[in-house]
Amino acid sequence: ENFDYLKRSIKCLNKFLILPKATKNSNPSWFGFPITVRKGIDRNLIVKYLEQKGVGTRLLFAGNITKQPYLNNHKYRVYKKLEISDIIMKKTFWIGIHPSLTNKNLNKISSLLIEYFVK
Repeated sequence: ENFDYLKRSIKCLNKFLILPKATKNSNPSWFGFPITVRKGIDRNLIVKYLEQKGVGTRLLFAGNITKQPYLNNHKYRVYKKLEISDIIMKKTFWIGIHPSLTNKNLNKISSLLIEYFVK
């Protein structure tokens, strides 16, 4: 419910953000709301803004794990280009949507995101 509520609340930001959607024939139990910023938008500035306003964020795991220092001295094979992994590593963050969050909490998040882009 929180996922759907937040997604409806910020769908007006599609020109700035790539919002998550379930893959065909799936019904995920969303534990977070991943957001990818579009070209020309600085993810770090949005994250900093939200954090300063009391909204916790996280980067989305490792992104392109082949670029992590741990793999510098390990052999591995890459089948194709990892373009999507690179985008996730550089442009994606997520916001928690725990079931205990209220509509008031979700409205704060959506209002801050809208305020950020519609200055």
